[in-house]
Order: sequence, then C-alpha cells, then structure tokens
Amino acid sequence: MVLRPQITIRHLLLPSLNLETRLSHRLNTFEVGDWSDGTTTSLTNRLAPTMSPSQVLYAMAGGDRIKIDYEHTSTWAGWGGLGIYQEVPRGITVYAVGKLGYSIGDGDYPLLFAPREMTRLDTRMVLTKRDFSFYGLAPQLEYTYTNNWSNDELSEYEAHGLAVTLTRAF
Repeated sequence: MVLRPQITIRHLLLPSLNLETRLSHRLNTFEVGDWSDGTTTSLTNRLAPTMSPSQVLYAMAGGDRIKIDYEHTSTWAGWGGLGIYQEVPRGITVYAVGKLGYSIGDGDYPLLFAPREMTRLDTRMVLTKRDFSFYGLAPQLEYTYTNNWSNDELSEYEAHGLAVTLTRAF
C-alpha cells in the first residue's frame, strides 16, 4: 500500500518563465518484506523558461529523505538535471532530459562497514509523431538509460530501456 499526499505550487514568474515546486510525503508498507516499510519525503523544483512556442528548457533540482526502520537503508538524496522540449520538422516532438543524483545512507551498510553511497545518472529521450493520429492517439518512441555507481558493488548497474507507446498528451 502506498499513501502519498502531495502539494504542487506552480508560479508564473515572467510571461515566459514558470516555476513548479512539489512537496510529497509517501508512506510505504509492503505485505512481504517489511524491512522496506517506511516513508519518503521529496521536494522537487522545476524552472521552465519558454524560449519559443516550440521550445521549452527545463532546469530541475530536488531532494529525498527515505526513512526506514533499518538505519543502513535510510538515505538522504539530492539530484539536479536539465531538459528540453523541442518541436522539429516532419511533425516530430523531442523531449530529452538528463539527471545526476547522489545518495548516502544513514548507517553503515552490512559488510561494507561504511554508509552506502550511490551516484546515479538517468537519461530519457521521447520522440512523438504529433501529426499522425491512430484513433486520436500519437505514437511515441522512448529510450531510457540509467547508470548507478556505488561503493557497494551489488548496487551498481547499468540499464537501457526502449518503449513504443500511444499517447493522447503531446
């Protein structure tokens, strides 16, 4: 079960500059594996200057506090990122974003004898063919890449994702 109250504030700073701040608090409980039960508190900020009707830039920053009963799995995390939304010729929309984050555990991780530290790179690119409609839906191609570095070898990984979807919001 997940319970997640959230407050989002959007403010138009200038006619072409939007600021969004989101604060959320999530209660996580699991039927199996109560060692993961706890809370996550997140603060996210996104600044979005509109450069033209077909281009929006994004600067993002945020932080999380994950609190779990076991000290070594509780963490503090922070991240920042940049993104762009751009309409290009042939009816294609490109949305690309990259984020770099860092997290550190509260207590020493078992057999590591130090808090677990992780640095994570997330990238995402979405191409939408906005001038093609299939029952009112536009096709999208999404590629994601994640690389997670850690002082705990079991937490290190690299992942690629590819998805083809249909969307109504484009």
